[in-house]
Amino acid sequence: MIWNSMHLLQEARTIDDRINPLIKTNNQIKFEEHTDYIAIIGGGPFGFYALESLLSLSKEAIGNRKFHIHWYNKNKNFGAGQQYSPTTPNYLLVHECIADLSAWKTDRDTISSESLTLLEWIRENRTIEQEPLKSDHCSRELFGLYLMDCVLKTIAGIGDQIELSLIQEEICDLEIQGKTAYLYNEDKKLIFPYQSTLISIGHSNKNNLLKFIKDSDQSLDRFIESVHSLEHLDRIPANSEVVIKGSGINFMETILHLTEGRGGVFYKNDQEFQYIPTGLEPKIYPFSRTNLPTLPRNTYWSDHKYELLYMTDAWVEELKAKKGNIDFTTDILPLYKKEIQHAFYSMLDHLKTVSHEEVLHFIAIQDERTRFSINALLDPVTYSNVAKDVNYNEFIADLTTFCLIAMQPGELNSTMGAATGAMREGFLQICKLYEFGGFTPYAQKHVDDYWLNYIFQISLGPAREISEKFFCLLKQGYISFLFSETPEIEIQEQGFLLKSKKDQHFFSYLIDSTKPKENLKCENNRLFTNLYKKRIFTVFKNGEYDDGKINLETNGRVKGKHSDYPLYLYGPATEGPVLFNSDLNRNRYDFGQTWAEESIILMNKLSLSDFT
Repeated sequence: MIWNSMHLLQEARTIDDRINPLIKTNNQIKFEEHTDYIAIIGGGPFGFYALESLLSLSKEAIGNRKFHIHWYNKNKNFGAGQQYSPTTPNYLLVHECIADLSAWKTDRDTISSESLTLLEWIRENRTIEQEPLKSDHCSRELFGLYLMDCVLKTIAGIGDQIELSLIQEEICDLEIQGKTAYLYNEDKKLIFPYQSTLISIGHSNKNNLLKFIKDSDQSLDRFIESVHSLEHLDRIPANSEVVIKGSGINFMETILHLTEGRGGVFYKNDQEFQYIPTGLEPKIYPFSRTNLPTLPRNTYWSDHKYELLYMTDAWVEELKAKKGNIDFTTDILPLYKKEIQHAFYSMLDHLKTVSHEEVLHFIAIQDERTRFSINALLDPVTYSNVAKDVNYNEFIADLTTFCLIAMQPGELNSTMGAATGAMREGFLQICKLYEFGGFTPYAQKHVDDYWLNYIFQISLGPAREISEKFFCLLKQGYISFLFSETPEIEIQEQGFLLKSKKDQHFFSYLIDSTKPKENLKCENNRLFTNLYKKRIFTVFKNGEYDDGKINLETNGRVKGKHSDYPLYLYGPATEGPVLFNSDLNRNRYDFGQTWAEESIILMNKLSLSDFT
């Protein structure tokens, strides 16, 4: 089941109407002397998580001291942010199932007495009799409504000693003067002195492909970056031939916007999607570094997922002793390969009930040429011995069919599901070893440049329904994989000529759906650019390896020219010192919690022992 706002009560569907009257501008807020001010910049989920932590901890620790919290966002989607805006089309989904999704911490009291998980909230607000299940998914707009409702419940729990202001304002700069920070909007310096600040917005880098096209002096009219706004795709005429760089989650959402977003309809016939077109669709040709589609994400949750056999917590703690000297290729990769291979073979019917040693023995006696290994996931073309003259689009269609069927039973019941589940769970352990320069410089660069792309493509792809829609469009001819090798791009007056060793083709439009790599040294949002120029932000370096990420203390505090001021970062922009901090899990790298603790210490001159 895919839940969206049409399954909700009218009151739940219009939650944003109840938040809008609470939103102010800076001009509407009166400055009060002898009052403490705290700022949160960014109104998405991570900004809300930080706010909730601050308010919940202050409930017990602040006493009668009064202070003001200013929560800034450039639009009105407080809690939801742009990603989960209530106006997002309901065919764009949250890729995790609803089982574990919650806006609330589970290891402490919260400020709200109504701290429902997403599943509980859907159950309470649904209009249909069908009961929500842990394995269900939901649309992004529904999740945004849930987050906004959590904001309202949080506001309702605020005591008299705290004043919260939701301010619609884009913050473009920040100036630190001693123990105080001042913010700037587009026009002026704001008058409020902030004793503590948390930033939860992400980078907005541009991809190298845009720079390449700009440098060519050709018109940008036929080049579109879909990762920042799908609406830009609307200018593409019907029946145009469009080439898309990237084959990950953003690519999947791009193709849905070009089809379902133009009025096309997907329906299921014998459990398989069919597509009814409107005639407004373009013809889509993807290419990427691998030229392979991303695999669907397994449906899993905390007590229903693959359990690691080799890459255990004890193994992580033992390897952490080598911090700064961990080599991915020698210290991690052999066991990672073993974990994935063992997971695959342990799901064969005759091996499900035997010992681990017997599984390993069975693996050892297999013909090395056909034995399943991680290489089958990384390079299925070579593993499958695909002939050089094969129709590559037909191969992709066959591969997609095989993967969808093989992964259907899930990671606790299928070989492919278990292998991709082991890759995901192993990756989460790798993140713990990677953090804050745990790897050697070469190893970190190798993981960043090579492995991350494969891990996300294979084990952290889109919800299965989106992959099934992709296969439907592929099968019905709206998508074609023309290139088996990464093509070169030649910019021409009316479009783009893409050439590989085997093929070349002219396209009217080029779309870049790849996610830009965060880099302070590249074109960025104005706030990050200004903070970098002032050296409030500095670059995180691991030895000689420097890829432009923001430098942080291990608690999320920014390391820079003014390290004595409590400026914290939380969410996707923290990646670099840490890895995979862009999902919705509140328990991994919860820098919003550590920022809240320090902020309350500042307000009341408490010690950390007051929180234990």
